[in-house]
Amino acid sequence: MQRAGLKRKELIMPYSVTIKGKFDAAHHLRNYPGKYANPHGHSFYVELEVSGDSLDDLGMLIDFNDLKEWLDNILDIFDHLDLNELPMFRTKNPTAENLARWIFNEIERRIPDQYKLHPVKVWEGPDSYASYWGEE
Repeated sequence: MQRAGLKRKELIMPYSVTIKGKFDAAHHLRNYPGKYANPHGHSFYVELEVSGDSLDDLGMLIDFNDLKEWLDNILDIFDHLDLNELPMFRTKNPTAENLARWIFNEIERRIPDQYKLHPVKVWEGPDSYASYWGEE
């Protein structure tokens, strides 16, 4: 069944898998007019979701372990470091938005074509996150 106004390829895929990861890091926001210009830390949580059309012979869309490995390899780059000192954030503030974009782009390079990557969410605390869903 096709929804009005949507082409077949734009339909929502019927299966999705979501994982979460965590890293702890320090950062500061350059030129921020307040206390967050000072070094401070967070326990960052990252949410990653992929969807697809069909399941494999085992009844899985994608193995949770594969997704977790991809995400953990990326989050290990940040864990227990000062994000401002990393090459990707030397001139750009390591905001939740910029982290979400960087993580999305790294996952997108790894994920097979049959899956759709959904917005990556980066949580700085229990009540606030930023997400990034890629360029059109």
